[in-house]
Amino acid sequence: MKDKEHIILGASFGGIFSTIGSIMFVAGVFMYRLEIPALLTHIFLVLSIILIVSLEVVEIDYKQRRIRKIIHFVFIKQGNWEPLENFDKLVLGADHGSFKLVSPAHPFFQKDVNLRSYDIYIFNSINPEKTFLFMSFSNIPKAQKNLRIYAEKLNIEMRDTIQEGWDRVRERESRY
Repeated sequence: MKDKEHIILGASFGGIFSTIGSIMFVAGVFMYRLEIPALLTHIFLVLSIILIVSLEVVEIDYKQRRIRKIIHFVFIKQGNWEPLENFDKLVLGADHGSFKLVSPAHPFFQKDVNLRSYDIYIFNSINPEKTFLFMSFSNIPKAQKNLRIYAEKLNIEMRDTIQEGWDRVRERESRY
């Protein structure tokens, strides 16, 4: 087994860095349209793109038994190490959201879009505020497989709330 592992959660589009980057991008476009000096406009646009594509990464140091979730952009990492002993379980659950997609050309054409993800969270028993998203998947079998793999690697308890829900449904059906 490797001493360190990096789990890339993806772009941090919902985070503070992405929000600042989006504002800077819009400001850069306005600066370009207003013909403000090109150097300043290019600096704004480049910085905004760097902030928008910053990554959320989970780093695990197996040798020193510690973990951290970081925001990683270019060469800067933002996040603190926590001992693995502070985390007591991995929990798999489903998350979903829906929104209405409206065509900009034809506002009468609308479509409801449902998004579903299967997320694994790592729980910090000492400080619950330090609980964080560990991994995210688009299908249940892959999420369940990785739940088992990482529970074993990290030597912590796992809880599959999706399977528990199906077990409760089967139990109720068997009563009737």
